[in-house]
Amino acid sequence: MASVSEFHGPQLLFKPSHRIPLSYEAWGYALAISDACAIILTGCISVLTYAYFYSHAQLPVFSELRAPLGASFILGALYLASAHARGIYRPSSLLRNGTTLTKILTNWVGVFLFGSLAAFLLKIGDQFSRGALVLYFVTGAVALGIVRYAAGRLLTNALRHGGLKRKRIALIQDSDPHAPLSKTNDIIHSLSQHGYEIVRSYPANDLAGTLGRDSAIARDDLLDLNRDGKLNEIVICAGAMNSTQLTNLMHQLRRIPVSVKFIPHSELYFLLQRPLVDIGAGVAVELQRRPCSTFEQTIKRLIDIAFAGAGLLALWPMMLMIAVLIRLDSPGPVFFAQRRTGFNGRVFRILKFRSMTTADDGNVVQQASRGDARITRIGSWLRSTSIDELPQLINVLRGEMSIVGPRPHAVAHDKTYSNLLDNYALRYRMPPGITGWAQVTGYRGETATTDLMAKRVEQDLWYIENWSLTLDIKIIFRTIYSVMKIRDVY
Repeated sequence: MASVSEFHGPQLLFKPSHRIPLSYEAWGYALAISDACAIILTGCISVLTYAYFYSHAQLPVFSELRAPLGASFILGALYLASAHARGIYRPSSLLRNGTTLTKILTNWVGVFLFGSLAAFLLKIGDQFSRGALVLYFVTGAVALGIVRYAAGRLLTNALRHGGLKRKRIALIQDSDPHAPLSKTNDIIHSLSQHGYEIVRSYPANDLAGTLGRDSAIARDDLLDLNRDGKLNEIVICAGAMNSTQLTNLMHQLRRIPVSVKFIPHSELYFLLQRPLVDIGAGVAVELQRRPCSTFEQTIKRLIDIAFAGAGLLALWPMMLMIAVLIRLDSPGPVFFAQRRTGFNGRVFRILKFRSMTTADDGNVVQQASRGDARITRIGSWLRSTSIDELPQLINVLRGEMSIVGPRPHAVAHDKTYSNLLDNYALRYRMPPGITGWAQVTGYRGETATTDLMAKRVEQDLWYIENWSLTLDIKIIFRTIYSVMKIRDVY
């Protein structure tokens, strides 16, 4: 007989005193509407505020507001489209305020710059006050940030107290006695926390059979629930099922006009998170992508050349003065050249302003440490401000380095850590950089222990897996900010 039963999991269904009348999935739509309202309202308010307080003019009539209002609608539509494409409106992103706020800001900057450029090219820029535009840009960014923060807090509290609108689901579970019960319970608890009310629970075998009374009873029960308006979705949580059983199950469920979702076992999560790509006439799962496509490599290289060329042209007087100070401070060459491992394991000579009395480049290289007697007087200042790295702009022009990338280590250190850390050599999949994600997240300087090096490598690999031009720009700005503060670097 089919095991058709009401579901009464311990401490899974919440009964709060009040609920927010939104399901978990609806939060994304609500946030999109809120963002659109914020963009349109701040556009109108900025024009009115600037006209009244700064230009000392009378408040504009409606006919004078048509252009700013129209521009606000267009910017709002562009923002929503790009934010949706970047996954900003996924409910899960609301729970990651720090990361998402950065996405919101970069999205708003990009949309605003695009709109400004379009207005300039269409020769309609004279219809908009520059002061009002600046005010609109600032207030728009603040409003979007406040909306996102408030929505995130509301959703977090709703999840914590079970205050979401309930979505009624039927759960089809593993009937294999060897299936891990703890994983299923974790999934059930997570579903309940996120606003799902489990109204029925079925063993998978009852519905996966092609014939038999059990499958008919379970299917008819689901049909009755749906007719009575007590079923919104069917969720399959049966990782032990094979493809034949899953096909049979879908055959049984196709008469029920509701959404059916499958939660895979953990071994399949990795594959499902990877992108599908065309290969011949078919498709394949891309298990590992190149860090940069050919087009992205070209763009990154052009940016490197532009930054390095402009930097050398702008900074050569200062670099010349530093060279003179180094020669006056201590005997030895101006530049320090050391073998480092670069892209695809190719060895090159990195250039730095010399900041020590010695220049190790053999099989054993001693890292700089606090109170290191080898550091010269001018060298201490050069290292604390990172000015000793400026000659690496030449390495960038040569194509040996990039502005942003994993920092290259001495060849001697590479040999040591390659034997200690299995994933160390994966750093060579991207050109090394003058600055990198590890450096701006607190892993700059001496790596006194293997654990510290492992954490630095972990940050480097995260950068490689998540590379984008936006991330590079973010790292550049964070580097500039950190360089402006003279820190305790040795």
